[in-house]
Amino acid sequence: MMPKRVVFVGLVENIEKRIKESEKQAEEEVNQAEIFEKDAVSLEKNEVWDKSGKKYHDAASSFRYACINLGAINLWITGLKGGALEQLRLRETDERYINLHKRIKECHKKSADLYKKASDIFSKFPNKYLRADLLGMAAREYCHVLELSSEEELKIQLEPGKVYDFSETSVGVIVDVYRTAANLFNEIGIEFEESGKKSKAYIFYGYMGDAYLSIALVREEDKHWPFGNVSDQADNYLGAAEAYYKSGKLSKEVGVSSVVMYARIEWKHAQRRIFDFFKDNKGYTTSHDLKRASLAFKKARLLFDKVGLRKQSEYCSQRIKEIERALEPIRPQIPVKPPPKGASVTGFPWADTEYSRVMSEVADSIHQNDLESYEIVVASLLNYMGQNLVDNFFKGAEYDEKSFHQDLSKLLKRDPRIGAGALNEVYTGGGRVDILVRGVPVELKAEKGISDTKKVIDRHAPQASQYASSKGKQVGILCVLDLTKKTKPIPCPSNDIHVAEVPVHGHDTGNPLFPSIIISMVIRGNLPTPSGLS
Repeated sequence: MMPKRVVFVGLVENIEKRIKESEKQAEEEVNQAEIFEKDAVSLEKNEVWDKSGKKYHDAASSFRYACINLGAINLWITGLKGGALEQLRLRETDERYINLHKRIKECHKKSADLYKKASDIFSKFPNKYLRADLLGMAAREYCHVLELSSEEELKIQLEPGKVYDFSETSVGVIVDVYRTAANLFNEIGIEFEESGKKSKAYIFYGYMGDAYLSIALVREEDKHWPFGNVSDQADNYLGAAEAYYKSGKLSKEVGVSSVVMYARIEWKHAQRRIFDFFKDNKGYTTSHDLKRASLAFKKARLLFDKVGLRKQSEYCSQRIKEIERALEPIRPQIPVKPPPKGASVTGFPWADTEYSRVMSEVADSIHQNDLESYEIVVASLLNYMGQNLVDNFFKGAEYDEKSFHQDLSKLLKRDPRIGAGALNEVYTGGGRVDILVRGVPVELKAEKGISDTKKVIDRHAPQASQYASSKGKQVGILCVLDLTKKTKPIPCPSNDIHVAEVPVHGHDTGNPLFPSIIISMVIRGNLPTPSGLS
């Protein structure tokens, strides 16, 4: 059996051999890079732009390969214990380790500068994607430089009277590079879109989103620039969201299949944390641009709310709502149109007309999953109103809210589309809603004192709205049984069906983006006989 000391010495010697091989390969790459750079400068002076740009690119790539070879040394020493690292002089406090770290950083910086230089040279040619791609390579290398920089290097010592330029900081350089790339992608997208090539345009808008989100993520980690503010960062997320939104809308518009849409791979030079930003609680990352837009809008809204920029926040909310609708699956629905001749939704012609009017007014404020329930409940309540006008359910003054509740509840349960879905007195929002029908809150009131319809509705609508909001719904239903004494003919039933917004707390000076709406139905009880009217 070989002694442990011999094994240890042999391991260190083997790793040292591999380290020296990596250092030699890195040095060869650096030498090659310097030759390429020298040639590039000469060609640039002679205005041989295409060859000069290519040489700058080759020089940048060689410096990057040097980084890869030097970085391999870190892999060879991974897992080694202190004794082996001491022999190799590669502990973090050792001069050899410090010099290796410094050399890797220098090569990344040279690579980044040369990729950026190549992009500048190619600005003399019409190929904008090449320029943007080279800028992405530069940004990736500058990000490595940032990661390898110490706190002391990044810290900014503020001096009175001195002007500071964000673009000169490590993070500022990365932001400028990504922003230039984003602008180029936007120009490419516009050119394709205006020429009718939308199937190509959406890809570059998506890349623009990756570039803007990279800016936001890099800025989020910048602890050293003292002049940044939350609204600037919100704008960065908003820029990403708008780009993803354009990409997602276009891909859907041109009929790109979901397989292709989900496979739009993010720009390969984007900030690496993009993958984590779009990761859900199950560890999956979406590459669906509309979903990406929604997440970026939500982040922007959060930051706008933080600094009290209400209009910008509401704009983000509106976009999120539009995206949610765009992503909802198409499903068969009860039509919100007058039914065909010979068919009826409510059983009464006038009520069918009101059904179509009411549903067309509130449909946009109802979540797609709830729409069918609202359609069924509204149709059933209108049927109840129609029956009451014919049969006069509530004669005399002995009726009250309880009897109204019992009677209407029975009718709803007789509807086979509702049945057990009509739940009585469900606790919600700090009180009890009278009936929750298939998840739709229906508040019931009996009125014996006030005959003015508008006053009655204004009096009871806030309570109905509170119950609807507590269930996370914008639309609630109020049914009022009018038991007041009648000395005049009752109105046409269409006058007794109202759709109106309800004022809500916290929005005294403006309209909320998602308003609270109440469908009010006044059911006329205690109907007078025609001969009894004078």
